[in-house]
Amino acid sequence: MSHRSFKYGLLFGSLISGGVALLTAPNSGKETQRDILHKTRDTKQKLIEKKQELKAIQRQLNELLSTSKKTIPPTVYELKQDIQSWRSEVQDHIQQLQSYRHSIEEKIKELEKVLKYKS
Repeated sequence: MSHRSFKYGLLFGSLISGGVALLTAPNSGKETQRDILHKTRDTKQKLIEKKQELKAIQRQLNELLSTSKKTIPPTVYELKQDIQSWRSEVQDHIQQLQSYRHSIEEKIKELEKVLKYKS
């Protein structure tokens, strides 16, 4: 098939389908134009509304970002300080518990010696 016959076939098919569309259209040309105009205006209005909604969301996100930049660093600092303090307190308790454990182990050894001696 040559390019020329393809082009003629495409042109002929377009003309036929355009004619069929005009003959089988449910509305007149004026009504179709009016419908298209109304739908275009409605779509344009919806796009304007969505654009306004997106701008409002963008403003809210910018406010959130600004608030986060102000709030998060001090909060992180406070959390680090709390964790450091907790570690210090826990370390004291751990050392105390280890001391108790050592004392208990010594007493167990002494008891084992006494029991061994008595048997």
